Amino acid sequence: MAVVAPSGNGNATSTCTITVPQACVLITAGGAQKVSIDDAPTVGTVTTVAITATSTTILAANANRKSSTICNTGNNDLYIAAGGTASLTNLYADIPKVAGSTVSCYKDTIPGFTGLITGVWSNTGSGNAVITSFQ
Repeated sequence: MAVVAPSGNGNATSTCTITVPQACVLITAGGAQKVSIDDAPTVGTVTTVAITATSTTILAANANRKSSTICNTGNNDLYIAAGGTASLTNLYADIPKVAGSTVSCYKDTIPGFTGLITGVWSNTGSGNAVITSFQ
């Protein structure tokens, strides 16, 4: 959340620059607050990508994407990369394999990033990536 305080004349002189969904609070000299939520997503799209040991597209580039969540339901770790080919050594994040009945998720994958996200599992097996993209 961004907070903008008043200037000497009691008016907020700045605006919030928001690149991912968040709240902005403007405070006047009298203590009044104005809260706005900018760029809040209005659509969530769920897709599934099957486990593979070769780099594959998890999320295509999308200029309208505000955030995303990637969950790994597979029995092997999932490695994701931003803007290039994912590998066990070229990665942005590692989403662990399922442990018992616990599914691992990476929320707000790369805030504000609208480019290609690829993924690769450490080995073949069973399971998927379940992705929710918010626009």
